[in-house]
Amino acid sequence: MGRDFEEMRPCGLTRYGDALMRAQASRGHDVAYFFAGRHYPLLRRPRVRRWRSGGIQMLELVGSANNSHWEAGTREPLADLSDQAAETALTTAVRSFRPDVVHVQELAGLASSLLETARSEGAAVVMTLHDYSMLCATVRLLDGAGRRCVQREIGEDCARNCAGAPAGRAHLIDQTVRYELTRLKRAVPVTRRLSFARLDPLVGALTHAAPTDSAVRAPAAPAEHYQQRRDVNVARLNRSCDRLVAPSQRAAEIYAELGVERARLTVQRLTLPHLETLRPRRGPAARSPLVFAALGAGASYAKGAHVLLEAVRSLDRAGRAGHYRLLVLGPVAEELAGEFAECPSLVLGGSYSPAELDEALDNADVGILPSVWEETHGFVGIEMLAKGLPIIASRVGGIPEYVREGETGWLSRSVSGADFAQLMEAAIDRPDEVERLRASVRARRDDLVTPMAAHVDEVELLYREVLGERSAAGVGR
Repeated sequence: MGRDFEEMRPCGLTRYGDALMRAQASRGHDVAYFFAGRHYPLLRRPRVRRWRSGGIQMLELVGSANNSHWEAGTREPLADLSDQAAETALTTAVRSFRPDVVHVQELAGLASSLLETARSEGAAVVMTLHDYSMLCATVRLLDGAGRRCVQREIGEDCARNCAGAPAGRAHLIDQTVRYELTRLKRAVPVTRRLSFARLDPLVGALTHAAPTDSAVRAPAAPAEHYQQRRDVNVARLNRSCDRLVAPSQRAAEIYAELGVERARLTVQRLTLPHLETLRPRRGPAARSPLVFAALGAGASYAKGAHVLLEAVRSLDRAGRAGHYRLLVLGPVAEELAGEFAECPSLVLGGSYSPAELDEALDNADVGILPSVWEETHGFVGIEMLAKGLPIIASRVGGIPEYVREGETGWLSRSVSGADFAQLMEAAIDRPDEVERLRASVRARRDDLVTPMAAHVDEVELLYREVLGERSAAGVGR
């Protein structure tokens, strides 16, 4: 269960869910994916679209009533708690498919009542905690000032954080229309030269042609509704999930600190198939000038875009321009694009696919991972380590569980641009230390990169344990 599919929203979460399902299907399991999907302009009622993809039965809830917006949050927190149309659709799907296990990857675009729906139909329920969306409407556990937030009383701050969330579903329609246009360009050769810039008026017209509903006119919700969202979600995790999979010990600790029963939490290090294809193509010798690389770090405040900017400006003010380059791969936040472009030491590599990453990182010497939020895992960190790069990283979330001082990298304790600049300057001045750590990362690669097949074995073992416990307790089918 989740939101979107890899082709429509390519990110670590959807890629992981897709890879896991495809691996399970290839082993002979019957796999179905129920998810909140596309939003079309003139569709007035949710409906389920069935289709198949690589042995997976896709059950797409088109036009979900839930309009949440990832990191921008929601103006309707109670919509994250119940949704009659989605509950009915899932009940029909579960009764038709009769799964032993419902494995939830995320509930964005859906309501947490679906956990109770799945359990009431006799299925075991497992949920992987890729982020903190069950605890935080804006996903990242950051307060209104951008500080890490691990408090239990959050209503007032959540209401402030979500004040800028979009009303209605225009952002979701925009995502759908752009996906369909991209798909059209791939399928019809004569459309491939069309640019989205020329199509923007059409996209805007379609987006705003959506029927007006109460959500569009609704004011921001009161603080108590955001507190209720948190409290009900925690109760449902404790009551309806047989097991909660945290991708790191730190993520498990945070969920436990905020009310989730420790007995339900288990830690599994997640992986992706392409990690096995990432390998160093040259020896540990450091280049001059030194080449740093950051993956996706320019995309948002939470990912550390401002930390990167501050670090580069600090280095260049200290006269280190020309002694290094920083390659930034992936999208850059629109509001920071101009500032990134003005930094001569920054090289913007643009978007990339997993298949392109191995070559894109060939010239890099050191990775940069400046996340501000408590990363539950951070696939980009493992990608850089798989390529043989030691990492300068934030000491937050699950990152220190694989970026270890003196073995695989260096950790910033203050998570500031100034601190990152100091660590980067030390790497520039000590190429011998960079080379030592590059060799150290190579030597530990097999411990850092989990093959997909081994991870699927671990997931299947968890399913068997859960089903065995339920059978012993006389629960389920």
